[in-house]
Amino acid sequence: MGSPSKASESGNIEKFIIVSDYNDNLDISMGVVELHYYESMLDPSVRVSSQIIDSGFRKDAIRKKTGFEAATANDQNPEGSGDDTSITGGEKVILSFSDNQGTTLSFPELRVQQTRNISDSNQFSSFTIDLCSTESFKNEFAENRVQSHYEGKISDSVDKIIKENLKTDNKIEIDPTINELSFNGNTDKPFYKLCETATKCVPDGIPNALGNIAGYFFWETAVDGEGKRYCFKSIDKLFTQSPKRTLKYTDTPAGTIKDFSFDSSMDVKQELMSGTFNTKQISMNPHNQEYKDGDSNRKKQEDKGKLGGQEFPKIAKDLDLNNKPTAINNQILDTGTLPPGTNLKSQLSKAKEVNFDTSKIQRQARQRYNQLFTYKLVVTIVGDFSLHAGDLVLIELPEVNWETNGSLSKLKSGLYMIMDLCHLIRTNDTFTKLNLVRDSIFAQ
Repeated sequence: MGSPSKASESGNIEKFIIVSDYNDNLDISMGVVELHYYESMLDPSVRVSSQIIDSGFRKDAIRKKTGFEAATANDQNPEGSGDDTSITGGEKVILSFSDNQGTTLSFPELRVQQTRNISDSNQFSSFTIDLCSTESFKNEFAENRVQSHYEGKISDSVDKIIKENLKTDNKIEIDPTINELSFNGNTDKPFYKLCETATKCVPDGIPNALGNIAGYFFWETAVDGEGKRYCFKSIDKLFTQSPKRTLKYTDTPAGTIKDFSFDSSMDVKQELMSGTFNTKQISMNPHNQEYKDGDSNRKKQEDKGKLGGQEFPKIAKDLDLNNKPTAINNQILDTGTLPPGTNLKSQLSKAKEVNFDTSKIQRQARQRYNQLFTYKLVVTIVGDFSLHAGDLVLIELPEVNWETNGSLSKLKSGLYMIMDLCHLIRTNDTFTKLNLVRDSIFAQ
């Protein structure tokens, strides 16, 4: 790794080639003045937003000149042939850019979602171009709607939907699920169906997971080097990763964190409304008309799940919030609706079984999603394109006390998960901004 000053210098945009629907391929890399690259665990597509200054490279692209060659030709021949190339939207884009620490992100195929903020003058034009994944377009095609019937482990069904409906070339990483589910596609869009099933998953490989923890995310990231990757991952399995990097804040230039702020801490009233601490479940089995009543508090998830810190924060202990249900789930159990099996005999043998037991999965997932966003930390570092949404980072923050001699805050330091990130390349510098989340306190 180079010096901090070197690492913060402008990154390099090697390729920004638009495969034009009208003329020859158009390289606009020389016109990029600012590029934002986004990843988020809440978004099934990576995204790029770039500000472009066009002082004539488009007209020279008509003459089969690109990049630096086109820019040089424009300086020598300002008259040119006029602007004959249009960016209309939907075009394929070949993009490649790198930081100053040896990491390159390369995308053989993105798509122009829109061109906006267009401003023209006699000497140049400026505009902003937004890119997304090709799969975002495929997700809208009627022919790619999810229409099949699925049964067996949810992770196996997810793998089929990604490959057969999105028809993607992405790498695929899926955490195996322990639970099975029988469901129909209902002509849903692939992204919708994948995100919906993520809320019904219990991870395999964690002892006593069923009935105590649940909840997955589905999102897209870049692959270091070239290409993209789909992730279908368990929240608790993600917290078993080793941290990708250690980020430290100090008052000296040696610190890797340039700026940080806690975006928010727990909104206790909102947590009570959403049932984060304790949720009551009332279910009815239509087969035998049996009603069940019970609650699930977060102590079970603290004991069985994998946390970023040592424990969930203690909140209003005198009110005994952990044992006071504040949300109620009413559910008619899915019994006999879609029994698995390829013939009537096998289906009848399982017709009395519960297809999806909400008391063991749904409320646990609901609580786990809410817990994950207990603390939100925003940090800015020099450009590091090796970091991705879903990675863990070890944060070291100082204790706010002049007598500690620079000791670390055990309460605020520790593991955090990257929920969103933005890599920024400008003409003079390169930075990475991370939106970090954490479910618990005290560094492990």
